Amino acid sequence: MNSPRTIPAVGLRFTKFAMERCLHVIYDSGEHYMPLDARQREEILAPVANATRLTDEEAARLTLIHCEVNETISIVLDTLDSPLYALASDPNDLEHMPSTGHYAGVVWRVVGFLSDTPDEAIQINVGTCEASVRQVLEAFESLVEAATAPVRLVADVTGGALHGIYAERPAVVAFISHHRDDLDDEQVQEGYTATNGQPVAMWLQDSTGGEKIVVDHYFTELKKSAQRSAAA
Repeated sequence: MNSPRTIPAVGLRFTKFAMERCLHVIYDSGEHYMPLDARQREEILAPVANATRLTDEEAARLTLIHCEVNETISIVLDTLDSPLYALASDPNDLEHMPSTGHYAGVVWRVVGFLSDTPDEAIQINVGTCEASVRQVLEAFESLVEAATAPVRLVADVTGGALHGIYAERPAVVAFISHHRDDLDDEQVQEGYTATNGQPVAMWLQDSTGGEKIVVDHYFTELKKSAQRSAAA
């Protein structure tokens, strides 16, 4: 139901992460962390939120209700006289049913979503401390931001010649020219061709990265120039 999935390492990437408040539920078949339904009443949950099991008195008046609405699975801890329990007891209601599991506390979890199954949550981290789990979430989110952010680089083409590049992160850049003046004997001998099969001059430049200050400077200058032009 919510068991961690084995993640294939090749060709897949995480597109986003999220944090969920869950109930730790123990079934005969194992334990699961079930997302809390939005209809959960806090006045019911708060008194037992830090407990890992219900007392006999609490178990006599509280029950877990399994919900599956619009293909979204969630769970609620509610009283036996609640409207939700009435729905769960109705044999004609297919979206709510009494859970066969046992309450084992409130937890927080981080889930990730892979590029091939963007709607399927994969459990990554679980904890009882909201602040600690949120730190884990922020760490994973920073990885996504870094992976999806464009690589900014600056190319030095003083005098029309390529002298080097500066980049924030490691980068390899191929520069090409279709101009016949750039197709010297060495370029022709290398046998480089364009996508249409015609000869093309090509140079390779790389940067080990870490030159953020240099890159920031030139991008800032360009932004200032654009602002001056817009104001003119």
